Amino acid sequence: MKNVFVYLAIIAAGCSGPQTKKATFEYYPALTDSIHRRYIFDLANNNAEPFNLPSLLNGVDSFEIRIQPWHAFTSSLDLFVFKVDSIGWKGYHYYTENYSQKLPDGTTRVYADGTRAKDGKSYQVLEVTPACGWQKFADSINFFGIATLPDQDSIKNNPDPGMLDGSGYLIEIATNNSYRQLSYNSYGSREKHDECLRLAGFAGMIWRVLGDDYNWPVNKDK
Repeated sequence: MKNVFVYLAIIAAGCSGPQTKKATFEYYPALTDSIHRRYIFDLANNNAEPFNLPSLLNGVDSFEIRIQPWHAFTSSLDLFVFKVDSIGWKGYHYYTENYSQKLPDGTTRVYADGTRAKDGKSYQVLEVTPACGWQKFADSINFFGIATLPDQDSIKNNPDPGMLDGSGYLIEIATNNSYRQLSYNSYGSREKHDECLRLAGFAGMIWRVLGDDYNWPVNKDK
């Protein structure tokens, strides 16, 4: 993955034509055994199947990032997909079911409506464009170092591995020769690790440029 920043910069600048896939394909985290391989593959497929999307496990011709913000004890699903090819960037918000959340000030906000994909019903999808423009969006991926972040469990002195509730993110990043899967829990003011703060900053940026009607588990002012 060491060349991802250079690769992304070339793509974002409008490089045309598909990239040639290399003989070796990299997975992160590394597939150390059959149990770990199944765990990684199940997460990827479970992220894609509710929205009838192909998994990213075999890579893509250019660059694609998928972000699934999750909240414990909610039955709805959200998936944000950002990808670029020779034509340019595209963004999509896939979601299911209408749901609400009580905010700290006591008010309740209802988030994007849809129906429950896990019941075999349809999902909704919106094409989204960041208010800052695609070039600045691509720059932010480099600025926050998203394409080379480690998985949270591999961070030294991770504050609370294996958290059972709360909120967080599942992030997938694919290129023509790599697949990267990251799981992060959100710890709010408790979080001091640079890697987690960078992810929170990136998520907060997406919240601001897409609008605050999406249920991002992060302070939008980060």
